[in-house]
Amino acid sequence: MKESEYYIPARDWQPVAALPQVWGPGLEGWSFCKRLDLKNTISVERSNEPIEVDIEFHARQVKQLAREIRVGEVESDQGPIREVPSQVYGESVEDETRRCIVFFIAALKPGETKTYLIYYGNPAASQPDYETDLKVSGREYGLDVENCFYRIELAKSMGQLKNITFREGGITLDKGAGMPYRGHGVESSIHHNPDWSDEYTGRYRITSWEKPPYYEVIRGPVCVRTQRRGHPVLALGPGVGRSHKVEATVTYSFYAGVPYVVMESRLDVLEDVRFNDCRNDEWVEAVS
Repeated sequence: MKESEYYIPARDWQPVAALPQVWGPGLEGWSFCKRLDLKNTISVERSNEPIEVDIEFHARQVKQLAREIRVGEVESDQGPIREVPSQVYGESVEDETRRCIVFFIAALKPGETKTYLIYYGNPAASQPDYETDLKVSGREYGLDVENCFYRIELAKSMGQLKNITFREGGITLDKGAGMPYRGHGVESSIHHNPDWSDEYTGRYRITSWEKPPYYEVIRGPVCVRTQRRGHPVLALGPGVGRSHKVEATVTYSFYAGVPYVVMESRLDVLEDVRFNDCRNDEWVEAVS
C-alpha cells in the first residue's frame, strides 16, 4: 500500500502518567502513549481530516495493536482529552518491534496546532467498534462504498470506479446512454485509466482486465482503500502484444466524513517500450 504521511519510531513514547495533569485523566487503563502534533497551515478549517500514521512500538509494551490502540484528541492547551474514531491496519512484528498503520479523524481550525495521543499498552482493552458514516459492502475489490456525501460503486469485475451518486441533489455520474464509449472495457466505468499505447498493436488498458492480477483491500470505520496492480492488456486478451513491459497501479481511498475520494495511479516501465501515448487520469461521465 501507499506510504503514510507521518511516522513515529518505537523510541518516541511516554507513560500516560506523565501527561500534563491539566489535560485531565484521559483514557483510563492505558499505560503508554505516543504524541503527534498536527498543524493546519492553511486558512481553511479541516473539520474531518483523515490522518494516516506509520507507527513502531516496543513489543514488550503491547500485545495486540488492533485491540489496544486508541487515539485521543487534546481539545486545547487545558484539555480535556477526547477519544476519536481510529483504525489499525497492517500489523507486523520484527524482532522486538511491532508496527502498524493507524488511521484517525482530526479536526483543526485555520492556523491551529493540536495534539493527538496514540494510546497503547492495555491488555484488558476490548476490540474497538466505532460507528461512522463510512459504510462498505461487497466482496474483494468490487465494493459499494458510501458516506454522508456520496455512494460509489466499483466494477465487480476489475474494480474500476463505475459510478458516483451524490446525496445532495441525488445526482449520479455514470456512463449514460448518450455517452460515447458506453460499455467501455470489461465492465462499463467512468474512470478509464491508467493505460498506454504503442505504435504497433493498440491501447493497453486495465479496464480490459477480467480480474486484477494483484489486489489489496482495507476496510474500516475511518478508511476504505483498494489497490490493484498488474499489466494493462489489449482488449484482444492478455496474451497478445507487449503487456509485460508496463505495470499499472491504481489506489482508491475513501474516508469518513469528507466529500472527496483520493485516486492515485502510476505506470512503471519495466522494459524499453516505444510509447505512442499514455494516460493516467481520464474520466468520462454523464449526469443522470
